[in-house]
Amino acid sequence: MKTLYESLRESLCEDFFDNVGSPFKSIEDWCKNNIKGKYEIDKKTLTINSSSDIKIIDRSLTEFPSYIHFGIVKGDFYCSNCDLLKSLKGVPKEVGRDFCCNYCNSLTSLEGAPEKVGGDFYCSDCASLKSPKGAPKEVGYLYCNYCSSLTSLEGSPKKVAKSAYYNSCNSLKTLVGAPEKVGMDFNCNDCSSLESLAGAPKEVGRNFDCSNCPSLTSLEGISAHIKGKIYSDIK
Repeated sequence: MKTLYESLRESLCEDFFDNVGSPFKSIEDWCKNNIKGKYEIDKKTLTINSSSDIKIIDRSLTEFPSYIHFGIVKGDFYCSNCDLLKSLKGVPKEVGRDFCCNYCNSLTSLEGAPEKVGGDFYCSDCASLKSPKGAPKEVGYLYCNYCSSLTSLEGSPKKVAKSAYYNSCNSLKTLVGAPEKVGMDFNCNDCSSLESLAGAPKEVGRNFDCSNCPSLTSLEGISAHIKGKIYSDIK
């Protein structure tokens, strides 16, 4: 199997290596200019790893450079408030605690997101996000609210250990693709275009909130396996 270094030499022009001296130097310079937090660059794999938190906040990035690859971040990973960011390609494969990419208004999908997140997943307030496709299969809390362009829940985590928030997603019409199991609360309230609860979770450990959804006329689709209260304006 080719190393990342070998792949970079094939995929990038030779001038890249000649001008910067080495890919390691370019990665090191990028990290110094963009990252807050402690990290290590593996000289063999050229991946960036951290035993604590990584913060890449308020940067004018459209994407992570092709030579930037995060491996494992054991703490939190933030790439939030990056208004021009269009892709999550290059973020860690695994995050030990929380992953946060909220307030990234140019993201249209979550493809490239971590495969594994040990804590909570935040992708709220992403104005161009159309679906959560690419999200990990299991998370703690899920915050995917205030995403005004969200039209589909396809690609959502299958299991949310705590609560899932899709409230105030005003382009959402159904819940098809929603998590199958939610340990605590499921929230799709304040979604002005929501017409159907089809696709609602099969199991909710606590409350289900679909209140203040003026286009919703029926509670059909809600599972019988809701252990708490159902909040709705439908009588």
